[in-house]
Amino acid sequence: MKPINNLRGKNTVQYQEHVPVGFCFIIKCIHENIYPTKTVIYTAKNKNEDVGEIFVEMLEKELIPIYKMLKHVEKMIMTDEDMVNYPRAEHCYACKKKCNKSKKNRRNVKIMII
Repeated sequence: MKPINNLRGKNTVQYQEHVPVGFCFIIKCIHENIYPTKTVIYTAKNKNEDVGEIFVEMLEKELIPIYKMLKHVEKMIMTDEDMVNYPRAEHCYACKKKCNKSKKNRRNVKIMII
């Protein structure tokens, strides 16, 4: 906390300000073989560092390659057996949640090719 003396309105005096000194974020993919879990931890080396700016820079550095990987989508190649089984599926193979049976979700079947 950084001490300050700032009048905010008639009855409010701001007397301290939170100054971040570190952060942590985790990148988690459902498929570890595609993108392994990564933990990023940072602690300020001195009180003059702009930890907020460093956070944004490090997050962008990690997310831009993921974005590039995920934006490449191709149509899924399905066998005749797949075409029969897909509409009958009751649960997602990846997250195990119950499938939404609306036709709207079944029109554009796409899969990411890595």
